[in-house]
Amino acid sequence: MVGIYLGNSGEAFPGSYLALIVAALLVAVIVGPILEKRPAALLLRSRRSATVVLVTYGIFLVLEDLMKIIWGSIYYVFEPYTLLGNVSLGPLYYVDLHFAVIAAIIVGLIVWGGLNRTRIGKVVLAVIHDSEISGAMGVNIRRIYMGAFIAGVFLAALGGALTAPMISVTPGLGSM
Repeated sequence: MVGIYLGNSGEAFPGSYLALIVAALLVAVIVGPILEKRPAALLLRSRRSATVVLVTYGIFLVLEDLMKIIWGSIYYVFEPYTLLGNVSLGPLYYVDLHFAVIAAIIVGLIVWGGLNRTRIGKVVLAVIHDSEISGAMGVNIRRIYMGAFIAGVFLAALGGALTAPMISVTPGLGSM
């Protein structure tokens, strides 16, 4: 997250959001395969939703404590606020959320189009609906699972990256 705020002028540099998106992509490419390959991944493939929720929450707690060990317990305020602008409601000021809404719509349309309009998206949907038949037809199920997991990690990291400029990022933020 270093480099999001540059200079003493109080202004964010125009590449702030690009830096956050690149950071989200790096997290997905580095952390995604590690989480998908480890023993917890076997539990994440469980058909029981309670098991998946508990394993996911356990991974969240471990990663949150790992972040505290690496970066400490201080909070960071990102400065792309100046790119978003503010909306005032009486004496209170809020970050303008138009950007977040537009970004969510664009990302949603990209995901929908990727799943419904591309060949790989149709293969992913086929694996979701019947992985056994897809495997019998020659689809590499492990590769599809890995790609879908990395895409999910990227979408989660992207959501955090696009939300970070609107709030202070603090340890324990994910459990709030």
